[in-house]
Amino acid sequence: MKKRIVSLLVVVCSAVVLCGCNREDEADYHYTWSITKESDTWKLEDYVIEIVPMKLTAGRGTLQMKNTEEYNTDFFNFDTYVVHGNKKRRIHSKSVSGAAIDIAEEKTGNIEEDTSFYNNDSFLTAGDINAIYMMIEWWDTEQEEIVKEKIPLYSGGAGN
Repeated sequence: MKKRIVSLLVVVCSAVVLCGCNREDEADYHYTWSITKESDTWKLEDYVIEIVPMKLTAGRGTLQMKNTEEYNTDFFNFDTYVVHGNKKRRIHSKSVSGAAIDIAEEKTGNIEEDTSFYNNDSFLTAGDINAIYMMIEWWDTEQEEIVKEKIPLYSGGAGN
């Protein structure tokens, strides 16, 4: 009887240790950035990028045009890119167009995607990423042309 109890305790303790290791390993692959950054014309606030095993989430932020409460134009676009090794991949995008739309403040929305394509079905980590940045384009009504600005969101990891 004592042997069964001891054996059962060994099995239970082993299971607890193994489960704890799995959670710890998974926690090693959980990265969250809450980003507030600026370019000459734009301020990005509370943009969240989260990487957990096999999934990347980006968004929930607000883009605000600086020094104005209203800006009417007919085109606005942003793209968020991850640079991984020698590859650039668009992970998040939003476009609006129409007659006289106000782009002074735009919600980014939110995306979620599988990241297994980054490392041949292995976890994507912050160390694998060279950079993350956002490119913003809009029709400038004064210059009468499409203007582009880049907001660097993250720099580090691989190769840096």
